[in-house]
Amino acid sequence: MASGTKANRPEEGQGVQTGRTRRKMLGAWLYAVALLRLISVAAAFSGNVELLHEQLFSLAPTAMTALHGRTFGTWTLTTCGVCILCARDGCNPDSAIFHATGITFLTAMGHFVTEVLVYRTMTWANFASPGLVAGISLLWLAAEYARASKLKQKL
Repeated sequence: MASGTKANRPEEGQGVQTGRTRRKMLGAWLYAVALLRLISVAAAFSGNVELLHEQLFSLAPTAMTALHGRTFGTWTLTTCGVCILCARDGCNPDSAIFHATGITFLTAMGHFVTEVLVYRTMTWANFASPGLVAGISLLWLAAEYARASKLKQKL
């Protein structure tokens, strides 16, 4: 069959179904990440900066003030909303919210890496959880974007 015939179209058949399934799984992951982030938000807004200090910034006991905690909570709440919007949008790689979601994870990764390597306010053990979540999320979003780009080229 010639390229472009019905059997070879990537938008039809099982390829579309597996793409939808992958995006549903990514959406479920983003909802889970948003819910986990709400724990940090609750700690930050309740004034429980000791929890943030213990779980994240353990090498800087005096650096985490209530104001810093609320700022961290505000940023984290914003990223929760972005994750939820991306998941509700079906994790569409063409959407602006998909790209914004990637930017939030990239920003978080950059923040935590600099806290470990430059400012030395975090241990590698403290970095593990947010680093793993941001890393998995970035790789998954990049893979989904690459698949969508490849599919567009075939069309």
